[in-house]
Amino acid sequence: MKKINYIFWIVSIIISIMAGDIVLNFLDKTTLNIWVSRIMGCIVAGVVELVLYNFWYKKRKNRN
Repeated sequence: MKKINYIFWIVSIIISIMAGDIVLNFLDKTTLNIWVSRIMGCIVAGVVELVLYNFWYKKRKNRN
């Protein structure tokens, strides 16, 4: 059971990093400062991780 929890954490972290990277790449091509783009990418990665934790990990945990 512990290995499954680690797999869910790793997958959710990878998904959130990918989402933050997509936002960073998109905002990097605009005229914004690079630091604003990086901060927005970090915020998006954090929000995606929280959403995945609340809707995916907690539901899975409640089922078991």
